[in-house]
Amino acid sequence: MPFIASFIYGALAAGAALLSEGIILAGLLSGPLLFVLGACIEESLKLLFLIQWQRRFPLGTLPHLLAATLLGAGFASVELWLAAPPTLSITLALALVHIVTSVVLSLGTRSGQLAILLRGSVLLAAIVLHTVYNLFFASLQ
Repeated sequence: MPFIASFIYGALAAGAALLSEGIILAGLLSGPLLFVLGACIEESLKLLFLIQWQRRFPLGTLPHLLAATLLGAGFASVELWLAAPPTLSITLALALVHIVTSVVLSLGTRSGQLAILLRGSVLLAAIVLHTVYNLFFASLQ
């Protein structure tokens, strides 16, 4: 059950990101700042939902990484559902970036004394990865 829940948490995080981006980014012109802000919103919400999932279903390291992978897949599924028929390369790249950043973010959900520092650093790493992905694909179009 926790693994099905992680996929659902990912889809919910994507929905929250979509609503947040619609409110916060409305009226901004396309450009690098938009990609950075979009990545900040998506990765922050993904981390929030991962933290909530971890509190609800505390698991060991390996199952936790699998759950993070499924959360990223749930997030990507919502983005793919909203995309105009995506090509296979877009589908794979989009799924991969959300799965990889979810796994990176899952490292920040481990409890400990340095939790805030750890969460901040993994969030920054995920935002950088996501922004690089966004800028790379924008340059191809």
